[in-house]
Amino acid sequence: MELRQPPWLALLGGSLLLVFLASLFLGRSPEPLWTHFSTLWTEDPLHATVTEVRLPRLIMALLLGAALSGGGYVLQMLLRNPLADPGFLGVLPGAAFGASLVLAFSKAERPLLLMELSAALFGILGLTLSYRMAQRLRIGEWSLRLLLSGIAVSSLFLGGISLVNFITALRPERPVFPSWLLGGLGAVGWQNVYHAGPWVLIPLLALYCLRHRLNLLLLEEESAFSLGSSPEYERFWMAALAVIAIATVTAEAGIFFWVGLVIPLLARRLFGAEAHHSFLGSLLAGALCILVCDDLVRVALPLAEEIPLGMITTILGAIAFWACLTNWKRRSRS
Repeated sequence: MELRQPPWLALLGGSLLLVFLASLFLGRSPEPLWTHFSTLWTEDPLHATVTEVRLPRLIMALLLGAALSGGGYVLQMLLRNPLADPGFLGVLPGAAFGASLVLAFSKAERPLLLMELSAALFGILGLTLSYRMAQRLRIGEWSLRLLLSGIAVSSLFLGGISLVNFITALRPERPVFPSWLLGGLGAVGWQNVYHAGPWVLIPLLALYCLRHRLNLLLLEEESAFSLGSSPEYERFWMAALAVIAIATVTAEAGIFFWVGLVIPLLARRLFGAEAHHSFLGSLLAGALCILVCDDLVRVALPLAEEIPLGMITTILGAIAFWACLTNWKRRSRS
């Protein structure tokens, strides 16, 4: 069933707002499970926990989910491939490799701006390599060629990340960073939000304003050109905007697979194939997904050490993707 009407978007947005407000008062420390509302307007010691620890983390969760799902949606539309995923196209591994280079060899402890710029550069490089390699392959259809080339490029960058991490571990003056690579929001503060906010919100806002162009770019080159579109030029800049948003959150929080693949698929199933409503639905659903998963690792898993958020999203994303494939198989048989 396709839920194309704007009221469903309002319901999704309202659910996101309610979960965000509830998440402010959820946590295991310093009080178990629930913090009282009065901490927001009193001098209670828990006030700093809510405003200085939980609030920036939740905002970063929104940015992370919106960037991954929105960027994944745009890449799927531009490449005309529903299986196009930032994690399988070299974008996420490339961005993580670029950020890890700066993190490992910079003199500063964690230069956020340099990490974001390097992540964006290598993210764009990863997508470009995957696209160009797919054009040179002569086996199978375009979807298969793009997937194979993306896997090869992603493996190249993941190997580079392991090499950088190994070299860094041999230098006693530099720390290793496996927890950052697993993906998590435990170390996020207001500084991360200030650095990441513009680099995520501006590209996503620009893509939202240009969402009607995504429908044109699904057409054949001649048809799109006759309707006033410059396909190659528009695809490049829209893909660059999507990669910048994805690379920024990757530099801040680490690698998160499956979100950029599963959420856009579900958004198009719910809100229709056109980008007018489904792109906004993808943004909201991605933000809600990361927010709920973050609440899960903060509250529902009472372990001594917090499980990396990237592990949870990978497990749940793989299960959701398997469910989507099973549903498609049943529909094709019917």
